[in-house]
Amino acid sequence: MDKQKVLEKAIQKALDNGWQTGWEEAVESFEYSTADDEHYVQMQPYIRFNLEGDGEWSIGIFGLMYRHEFAQALWPKHDWKTRDDGLCGSCGVGFGYAASSGSECWKEHLQQMVIADDPIEYLAANMPT
Repeated sequence: MDKQKVLEKAIQKALDNGWQTGWEEAVESFEYSTADDEHYVQMQPYIRFNLEGDGEWSIGIFGLMYRHEFAQALWPKHDWKTRDDGLCGSCGVGFGYAASSGSECWKEHLQQMVIADDPIEYLAANMPT
């Protein structure tokens, strides 16, 4: 799956799980873009959200991916429950180190995504189904 598709899938999953942009208007659609836009100064690539009414909101992809609210919606809140194999009993993910019981998995995922060589590749490999 290419990076654009990974981002689109992650955004839709977060929206489906109740994530909101921070604006009062609901998201009607969104698009991945690398185009220059005279109205926005954005790091590229970026995501443009079309909001109810005539509203728009754009954000660079890493600015979006590293938002706590986005990560919380993408990896819905549950506490880490360590299984015998070291994986989380709630989401089945392991981080290659012993996370403490009670840790919130979204925080672990966000931390790993931020330090990954390729955050979008990390996202693709660890996106919940």
